[in-house]
Amino acid sequence: MVKCRKGFREKNGKCIRRVKISQDKTTNGFDISLTLFSLFGFLVIILAVFTGFDLSPWVVTVLLILTGTAFLYEGQIQNLRKILRDGVQKIEIPLLLTLVIGLAVIIAGILSIPSLGISSRALELFVGFMAIFAAIVIILQTWIFK
Repeated sequence: MVKCRKGFREKNGKCIRRVKISQDKTTNGFDISLTLFSLFGFLVIILAVFTGFDLSPWVVTVLLILTGTAFLYEGQIQNLRKILRDGVQKIEIPLLLTLVIGLAVIIAGILSIPSLGISSRALELFVGFMAIFAAIVIILQTWIFK
């Protein structure tokens, strides 16, 4: 029997490095957002098919607010106080841009609440643009930059 040092184990008379396999159990905002996108889309389709009730205007509102929240989470809103105190560094510009986009998407979500009755081409254009932009960012964050 071979005596192995810390971090190693004995196998077939030799010392080999002990490998710890850990599973990452954390998720980020975009994973959660993508999951909720799928769930809301599924619910809208099921309700429309079985009951004839169209929830799509409300789902658009919820998805915009959800996407904006995911952008705020991804932009690390908790660091905003540090950015305001110390000034914007070059590395923090993407985070600040993500925060601004997140706030704009949340405002668009609030303005698109069906009971408010606000309807304009500019809002619809912004909502469409943000939907495409969010889908691209979610795809990049989920499958490419992992």
